[in-house]
Amino acid sequence: MSELEEFESVKRWLSQGYSKGTQRIYLRYLEMICMFTKETPDSLVERVRRSPDPKKEVKEIDNAFQGFLDRKLKYKVTTQHDALSTLFSFLRPNGIEITREDIKDFHHGMGKISLRRWSVPELLKKS
Repeated sequence: MSELEEFESVKRWLSQGYSKGTQRIYLRYLEMICMFTKETPDSLVERVRRSPDPKKEVKEIDNAFQGFLDRKLKYKVTTQHDALSTLFSFLRPNGIEITREDIKDFHHGMGKISLRRWSVPELLKKS
């Protein structure tokens, strides 16, 4: 069990019935997002909720994190898409409505998730 699974926001998110394999991948990406933003999952949800413009806040997080994945980690566009999709799938069950229209120009690309073999702390040391 991941430490992230102790947070109420993560419990809500994972209660949607994802397979164990999908949960493992999503939790890895969520851990990266939280370390990048220096937020816990619960505080990330609250940060977006408290924002005067939650959609703009999400877009700013998305753009900064995508830049990190692209320039610092050199992730392919398809992997960036998968990591960023985690953010949206996490926020929705936590009461933050982000529609496909809202995010259509946030990022693009489709494909299989290709996780690197590094741990998240090692990834962040590269930045």
